[in-house]
Amino acid sequence: MGLWSCTSRSGHESLPDLNLLSGNWEDLSEGGAKVELWTSVGDQHLKGKGVVLTGMDTTCIETLEIKIVDDTLRYLVRIPGQSDEYAVVFTLGSQQGNTLIFENKKYPFPQYIVYELKSQVELRTAIEGRINGEFRKEEFWLMRKDAQE
Repeated sequence: MGLWSCTSRSGHESLPDLNLLSGNWEDLSEGGAKVELWTSVGDQHLKGKGVVLTGMDTTCIETLEIKIVDDTLRYLVRIPGQSDEYAVVFTLGSQQGNTLIFENKKYPFPQYIVYELKSQVELRTAIEGRINGEFRKEEFWLMRKDAQE
């Protein structure tokens, strides 16, 4: 059984334990950083912020949400200047062990958002898909910033 696994109230399907994502996650790369801040706001419902820094400049701030909509786990993202009025919605396409893959095949890029919980303190995220027929993937390795050391 993976880190994500838990059983739904009905006992029929396995849903990821989203509380494992709660907290502050940080990827410090050369020349920049990616930070994700997640807060549990209810059973199977997280709200978050994603911030990308390049040098000392904030280059992207995303409003994030993972929740069940119409009996399906969804990943919602709002990016200023791109989707201010509405959230871009990605649906859980597959769950393989500790990996969640959300997809929106109609979105220009990315078509896939991947969350792989490597341990209680290490998280790999990726955005991937095709742009003009070419496959592109951006990967981030985040560490839980609020972990006890």
